[in-house]
Amino acid sequence: MARILATLRNHHIKAPFFVVGRQVEEHPGLLRRILEEGHTIGNHSCDHADMCYLTPGQMRLELRRTQKAVDKALGYHYQMTIMRPPYGDPYFEGSDALPGFRRVVWQERLFPVIWTIDPQDYLMDGNPQGVVRNVVR
Repeated sequence: MARILATLRNHHIKAPFFVVGRQVEEHPGLLRRILEEGHTIGNHSCDHADMCYLTPGQMRLELRRTQKAVDKALGYHYQMTIMRPPYGDPYFEGSDALPGFRRVVWQERLFPVIWTIDPQDYLMDGNPQGVVRNVVR
């Protein structure tokens, strides 16, 4: 993550970081650094659960637990306004979970950011060039 932040800083780029609540709990200093460097924080659920299989109550809990972890790490309330659901593709038309997901996200006052290209950043071990190559491919 340090290499990604350094690359962004070197190129004067600000980016959204969608955080997983349990990771925020384990690395609160990293969250603070992301914000200190001028980036935006978005909600990516607490446990990286596939929300297609959750009830609306469970979806809400995932989002609220992440918000709580962020606020605790920062020591103040940081209202996240964007969220990216794990496993983005299922949230397009055709999913049975879509109406419930939309309703919960709207009630939580979040704007969903949906994606279709998996950059496989979780496999790159913080290598920004690897992420770029996967997205370009």
